[in-house]
Amino acid sequence: MTHMEQFSKPLPFTRESPIQNIDDLPVWQGQSRERILVFAPHPDDEVLGGGGVIASTLANDPTAPIRVVVATNGEASRLTAFSQRMYPFAKKSLRKLGIKRQQESLSALIYLGLHARQVEYWGFPDQGLLPIWKSYWDFAKKYRSHATGYTKNVQSENSLSKSYTSPEMIQLILNIINTFRPTTIIMPHPQDAHADHRALAHFIALAVTMYSLDRHFSPPLMLAYPVWVRARPIPTSIQLRKGQLKLPANFTRSFDSWVRVPLSPAIKNKKATALECYRSQKLSAGAVLADSAQSDNEVFDVIQPNSVFPPFTEIPIPDEAILHSSSYGTFLRWAQARLSQ
Repeated sequence: MTHMEQFSKPLPFTRESPIQNIDDLPVWQGQSRERILVFAPHPDDEVLGGGGVIASTLANDPTAPIRVVVATNGEASRLTAFSQRMYPFAKKSLRKLGIKRQQESLSALIYLGLHARQVEYWGFPDQGLLPIWKSYWDFAKKYRSHATGYTKNVQSENSLSKSYTSPEMIQLILNIINTFRPTTIIMPHPQDAHADHRALAHFIALAVTMYSLDRHFSPPLMLAYPVWVRARPIPTSIQLRKGQLKLPANFTRSFDSWVRVPLSPAIKNKKATALECYRSQKLSAGAVLADSAQSDNEVFDVIQPNSVFPPFTEIPIPDEAILHSSSYGTFLRWAQARLSQ
């Protein structure tokens, strides 16, 4: 999750979907010794989307195997830079902002009970995940961040050094899935109004499919959290504190696949305190942080990897694959070939 100016053209919503009371959704309870992998597009999404799951899991078992990946440092918001008294048009300032947001994220996760070694910051470009998905499938063609000027993840932590390309992103995802072997993946929703959220969901789904085919394993359970449901005229979050799952039409085909994780008063308070660590976001995202802190539930859409592609989502297959891919299967083979080059 990040800032007002970072939203792309909204999805073509035409009407409101039916209102579903969150308390009527089935409750998801992880199995014993669940291995949970949380993906966040930006620093704070990891707690907004899954902070309650992290806190409640660790409350039951402080040694529970959990890993968190934050894909970008959220450095591209000039509004946030300005609020932090940084010059918003200087790359040096935005690089400094990225480090600050990393530190805020780590403070929040440590408060929830994780160790620094359980968290990876990949340092991919904020506002750059969708362009990378669409146009950067050649190892030699690297995306350059308009915010930092970097073409590789110089500001990563606990992560391998990678250039800003689609194959490198997929390799990072495959690496952590292969080494950690998650049973459940908590991830952004592929229909979120924020382009970075949608693009990361596509990368994750593609990597999970490759992993499952290569290992002959069933894919991990994939729980997708929504944060933003509208981009314009102003960004609008899911507003879970109201006790209703009110999503625009076409955000999801059905409520049948949605589940909730109820938060006890103690876990709710712990999540709320963790969210206070994101001090740099008070101006640009204060409303969604406050809303999440007041919610009694976290909600997720249980998705399948092969549903994270057209016609189910807005994001098309990459530009370079269009001439070669007439189906999901041919696109998958095309992507696998790009990784092997």
